[in-house]
Amino acid sequence: MSTRKIVPENILTYVLLGVSAVVLAIAYARGQGKWGDIIIDYGRELYIPWQISKGKSLYLDVANYFGPLSSYINANIFTIFGTSTRVIQNFNFVILILTCILIFNTIKFASSDKIASVCVLVFLLFTGTSTYESLRNYNFISPYSHELMHGLFLGFVIVFLLTARQRIILRTSIFLIGLFLGCISIAKSETFLATAAALLYYLTATIQTNEHRIHARGVFSFLLGFICVPALFLIYLSSKMPILETIRSLTLMYTLPFSPPEPMRVFFSNISGSANPAKQLGMMATSCLLIFLLYYVYHLISKKIQPSSPLRKALLLLCYLTPFIAIAAKHAQPDFPSKISTTFLPPFLVIAFFKLHSLIRSNAHQMRQKLIILNTLTVYSLAMMLKVILNPTPDYYSSFLILPGLLTFTATTLWLVPHLRAPSEKFPIYLLAPPLIMLFMVIYPKARLSATIFNAPAWITQVASTPDEISVNRSQSDVIIKILHYIKSNKKDNDTLSVMPEGIGLNYLLRMDNPTKFINLAPPEWFTFGGTRIEKAFTANPPNWIVLLHRDNMEYETDYFGKGYAQNIISWIKETYACEACFGAPPFETKNGFGACIYRLANKQNEP
Repeated sequence: MSTRKIVPENILTYVLLGVSAVVLAIAYARGQGKWGDIIIDYGRELYIPWQISKGKSLYLDVANYFGPLSSYINANIFTIFGTSTRVIQNFNFVILILTCILIFNTIKFASSDKIASVCVLVFLLFTGTSTYESLRNYNFISPYSHELMHGLFLGFVIVFLLTARQRIILRTSIFLIGLFLGCISIAKSETFLATAAALLYYLTATIQTNEHRIHARGVFSFLLGFICVPALFLIYLSSKMPILETIRSLTLMYTLPFSPPEPMRVFFSNISGSANPAKQLGMMATSCLLIFLLYYVYHLISKKIQPSSPLRKALLLLCYLTPFIAIAAKHAQPDFPSKISTTFLPPFLVIAFFKLHSLIRSNAHQMRQKLIILNTLTVYSLAMMLKVILNPTPDYYSSFLILPGLLTFTATTLWLVPHLRAPSEKFPIYLLAPPLIMLFMVIYPKARLSATIFNAPAWITQVASTPDEISVNRSQSDVIIKILHYIKSNKKDNDTLSVMPEGIGLNYLLRMDNPTKFINLAPPEWFTFGGTRIEKAFTANPPNWIVLLHRDNMEYETDYFGKGYAQNIISWIKETYACEACFGAPPFETKNGFGACIYRLANKQNEP
């Protein structure tokens, strides 16, 4: 009898893992040359490691307000395997596969094989291989921020080590947890604070339930591991620049949220939902009511329609399938909406935390271990979502922050809810319908949107003899390709280039240095690093070429470059440079047009 129970579960697990493998294979095969965005964010993720691999130092030679971990990891990848987009993307694909393995084993420990395989598929379709609109920077293959992706990966490593530590109490695992937490601390602040909060909860819960005790050796091992990597970076970077400047650069990502420049404050206010909290709380309440209504409706259906005949069984099945069909039909149109709502996650996770915490105190040892890990994931999820807690919409980089919460929702509703019933009581299958509907409502539109984007014609840009493939937005492709070929045909050896306000990806593709440390002049960077400081750097080291590339600052509620800010640098360019070519619409004139102008340093200053 036990075999009959095990075999169906294993078959479903294998089927789901097989589907995940197919998703991985399709993403790798169909995505070649289609990952990343040449203008927004992703160019920075290529340019900085390339510069470091050439011997330059982060912060001293290249300004950045993220931690140094990812930049130096990718720089070493370039050094070992060669400089190309394909090298980084293949390495990220390996991390993607390892993340799938970590998620499967962690969720398997906290629930079951079936639920773990569902979570792997949810991860791949939601964040791992997905994209959002025409910007292909919000997945694990071409992330807008490798720091966030590496931080998430190491966070899953730490939670997995917590499950191993419950089985094998080894001092080595404590050291590794400290080591990886130290690595996260110099990656991105969001992932560090979330992982630290999850570890603190785990420690508190295990001590309160007498699962573990604190030993001096364990504390020493943890602290030794924690300080290793940050201390090495502090020593290395302070050998290149003053130690106080090094410390300020390493801690900028932690101090910046407390005193952000106005454009960044506006941006965070909009994405977090704090600009209109009443509206966001209302949406959360509505989504929670929808879940409860679904449970109530399916309860009534199951009570009123007893599946004693084939006709009634068919009617009951139709009632279950109708919401899935309706969601699929809604997003079947070519102009289906890309906005996806996960406003149900924050209130659900808060309720789940308190329920799990109460269950931990009342359950036996074996079940308690699962519940502690599940609630550790809940704490991790809530902490990751703090920046978007009132507006958990999975667009752009919010999909990274929401990912742990969606996985926790999946494991909790599909595994824990059935286990809350008494063993002798039969579990009504209708209880699985509401969470599956909510998951389908989130995953299907995003998966279909990604498929539509990746099935569109590829704009693969290959410049000079570099083995680089990177996508270009359809509305920008003609202008970008003309810029690249014009500069390539007319530049001299060792010429330098600056793309203003944003577009460092062009430097990378043309293998042209920016002569200053300021590679991005969008409003956040301009006001964070100081406009006067940036202007002095450019006048002291003028690049041979400047490209003024149109960029809409709508998300920062700031006027265009040279109008809302940086007026002096525009005047300096017109006095010092000659305009050689313009493509597309005039830059910084209208948000409906895209264009660029290429400027070259005046001949009297351009002599070799």
